[in-house]
Amino acid sequence: MEVTAVVLYRSALAHYTVTMYEDGSYEAGLQKYAGTSDNGPPLMVHFKKEGRHCTGDSEEKELMDDLCYAVQSELTKGGGSLGSEQRPRTPYVSI
Repeated sequence: MEVTAVVLYRSALAHYTVTMYEDGSYEAGLQKYAGTSDNGPPLMVHFKKEGRHCTGDSEEKELMDDLCYAVQSELTKGGGSLGSEQRPRTPYVSI
């Protein structure tokens, strides 16, 4: 599954495409960053939620937590490309 997550990183918005795998791990790729390039976020982050926080290959723990929270929010509300698929409505009533 894939979703777009927008998080605040050093006072600027960072747009990531986040892929969630069946084992509960995530891979996030930076698409756009509104801040200065010399102070930008990691281009790629791999992480996994463990308890209340996330661990992964970045030292930016807050970034991983924010990305995970954004993905979980999308899953909960059913938005983004992960959206809850609506079942087709049956045009008749079965008795």
